[in-house]
Amino acid sequence: MEKIDFLENKYAKWYNSIIDNAQKRILTGYIEKHHIIPSSLGGNNNKTNLVNLTYKEHFICHRLLIKITTGNARIKMLHALGKFIQSSPLQQRNLTSRQYEIARKAIIEARTGTKRPGIGGVKKGNVPWNKGIKQGPHCIESNKARSITLTGRIRSAEFCQKVSDGKKGHRSGMTGKNHSEQTKLLMRKPRGIQGPQKRHTMCPHCDLLHVTTRHIKFCEIKKN
Repeated sequence: MEKIDFLENKYAKWYNSIIDNAQKRILTGYIEKHHIIPSSLGGNNNKTNLVNLTYKEHFICHRLLIKITTGNARIKMLHALGKFIQSSPLQQRNLTSRQYEIARKAIIEARTGTKRPGIGGVKKGNVPWNKGIKQGPHCIESNKARSITLTGRIRSAEFCQKVSDGKKGHRSGMTGKNHSEQTKLLMRKPRGIQGPQKRHTMCPHCDLLHVTTRHIKFCEIKKN
């Protein structure tokens, strides 16, 4: 057996005992492969560093690895033990409440005192790809391509129904409320010169005359 060069204590003896017994037997049924020297600590995938364990033995071994490591290696082993709460279609694990608690506490302990770099720290010093490049208006070809893509696009009845269902029961901020007289006076005051809305001679959907673009847009949605 490949001996681990970790702390020499009773937990290391228990760990080596489980590995020795597992290497002398042929295990049938559901098994889990275990790295004797964990891969995160430099262990390889050679047969001499792999052993077949039951799920319970595998869990116990990772608990023992926490007892025989120190420093950064112990933090890695805490994270490894925390992985046991993750599920996979290939795993037949049924954690007890006690095992789940141990794995969760291992994750919490591993993360305690560690500071993860925020977005600002990761992006600090990076130069945006478009910095210093002046973005002008779209060219005629680009506008034409976008127009062709969007022209005639009709939302399906299923999509419209989903939007309708999502808005059912929605209450706006002013539902059941009234503006105060002071607010009404402020709303009546002229807001300066504003350009008129673009108007069309007739709506192609309801034949109403002298309508805005907004009217045509919503009229088309109602028709579909």
